[in-house]
Amino acid sequence: MLELTLIGYWRSTADPLWPDPAWFVDESWASSERARVLAYLRDGVALWATGGHSWCRFRCGTHACGSGELSDGRFLWPEGLAHYVERHGVRPPDEFVEHALAGTPLVDISDIARTLGPGDVSIDASWWSNQRGFRAGASHLSPPRRGTFVARSPGAAPKLAVLRLIRRLPEAQALSYPALLERLAGGGAVPVLSGAFEEPIPHEISELEAAGLFIEFLPDRGEG
Repeated sequence: MLELTLIGYWRSTADPLWPDPAWFVDESWASSERARVLAYLRDGVALWATGGHSWCRFRCGTHACGSGELSDGRFLWPEGLAHYVERHGVRPPDEFVEHALAGTPLVDISDIARTLGPGDVSIDASWWSNQRGFRAGASHLSPPRRGTFVARSPGAAPKLAVLRLIRRLPEAQALSYPALLERLAGGGAVPVLSGAFEEPIPHEISELEAAGLFIEFLPDRGEG
């Protein structure tokens, strides 16, 4: 049995029971210690990936915080946790920071994980869900912005299956298949869903991200 402690999943209107990242912002955190914890997070062993990318709860415009989960053999965290540490000064609980700074070698459990069945991994989420950080009462939550999701191709011309997926969305139907392919292959953006709230991420937008497209949210004028 592989036993891991979950950390780094954040509260949203769709998941209100997770901790709020604003509780963990520490502007006085020593930059040297922060850099070491950041490196530790990025050195974690990738265990598996989920469909679609996580989005930044601080709404900094980052909609590609990663889709994988990493581990050191004791903790399990989403790939995007490093973004919060680096970009927003989020300091994990002391227990994790002390563990990361202790110099204990990371345990490469990727080979072990591949041999385990669904019932052979025990993930404790209770420790993380009960964390309250250092800034009681702070919150990242605000009324979600309304705007338009646009899609871009990461480089190569998208395949027909991806074009069909895009064309299922109302905004993209204004373009023919040749025009859609030309725009994406040329690095252009294609509006795919307008009049949408930024979060929770619509299911159809998650499907586009899972298909390998880059997604950007453009808030309506006045939504800042």
